[in-house]
Amino acid sequence: WCVQAARGVGATLLLYHLLRILGGTPGLALVVGLLYVLDLEVLAVEHFVLTETVAGFLIVAASTIAVRMIQDPAKRSRSPWLLGLILACLCIVRPDTLALAIYLATGVGLLAGGRSTFTLARVARLTGAALIPAVLVLAGWAAVNRATIGVTAVSTVLGHDLIDHVAPYV
Repeated sequence: WCVQAARGVGATLLLYHLLRILGGTPGLALVVGLLYVLDLEVLAVEHFVLTETVAGFLIVAASTIAVRMIQDPAKRSRSPWLLGLILACLCIVRPDTLALAIYLATGVGLLAGGRSTFTLARVARLTGAALIPAVLVLAGWAAVNRATIGVTAVSTVLGHDLIDHVAPYV
């Protein structure tokens, strides 16, 4: 629980930083951070569902890196691979976030690739660097599941899932 709480504080600080780099005032950034950290729904299930806090933190971290890449792509040569690593972690925690990974990687590729000299190769390189790790991780996990449980899927949940166990409480 302490690790999850620390991750929640980290996500709050990243949200504050994200709002500031997007041009928000310190007051607005503080309000957004407080809305996140004091969200009663998040606090109610935080001690049950570890993947929710991990996914929330990774989404905020990926968004922060994406915005910084778009603002100044020339300065951030390792950022596409860092974004790819974070998106891969996000996809292994919550496989359904592959859609978010595709959207974010494509958006960053187009926007950051268009900030300097726009070339299709540059856009493809940025998009691929951000997206390939997530696809490889999910393909690898599906292969592990195929070899161990006989199902080619990115989830090991075959019967009742976690929400079935916590839904009565929630």
